[in-house]
Amino acid sequence: MSGTSPSTGPDAGRHPIITEEDLASLDTSEGHGEEARPEEPVNAACATVGGWIAIVATVLIVALVTVAVVMRYVLNSSLPIAAEGPTYTRLLRGKVPAVLDEYDYSFELGKAKLLRDGADVLFVSSGLMTERVLAAAQQLEQDGVGAAVLHSPTIKPFDGEALLAQLGEGRLVLTAENHSVVGGLFDTVARTMALHGVGEEVTPIALPDAFLEAGALPTLNDRYGVSTGAIVERVRGML
Repeated sequence: MSGTSPSTGPDAGRHPIITEEDLASLDTSEGHGEEARPEEPVNAACATVGGWIAIVATVLIVALVTVAVVMRYVLNSSLPIAAEGPTYTRLLRGKVPAVLDEYDYSFELGKAKLLRDGADVLFVSSGLMTERVLAAAQQLEQDGVGAAVLHSPTIKPFDGEALLAQLGEGRLVLTAENHSVVGGLFDTVARTMALHGVGEEVTPIALPDAFLEAGALPTLNDRYGVSTGAIVERVRGML
């Protein structure tokens, strides 16, 4: 192939002679040389995605290991544990105001505390609703209505004795909870009263047993009657 020129050989003008350089150019056009470069950005992108996946996986593994170590320390340490066995706790997201500090309150499992007294209304509340009924009680006080607030930090165990001690005084009794009206504080209070033969009426302030709408929290709190303003209006309408 290398000894005859396509312009001077005996076959000139009839069939072109393919040289080694031509073969090299054909190999290049088939993707073995410079034409393969368009695939390089794809490979680079895949490598980048793979790197991020590896980083995220590493972070998750470290987080899980950290949680496991901390939980093992807590369970094996001498720290006091309030209750043995499975426990359900409802927590708030974001910043939570220290509402109960001014009432010299300290948590005790299964122990309710009377945060303020009042002659006309008794609120039995839990969770974030305690903050709202305390604010409602202050507004009602401006109307000459005295509202007591019994804070129940736990639903089970429930402090039935503290509840019964506050009944029988002819006050309106309302429960307030950030929960469905079914299976929560209201049911627990009503059951306790029924079992002890207390015939007073108890009114729930809670979320209805239905599929609820989504939206901004202030709007939903007003719509479903669990905002401070809604609580005040509810009591005023009952007096």
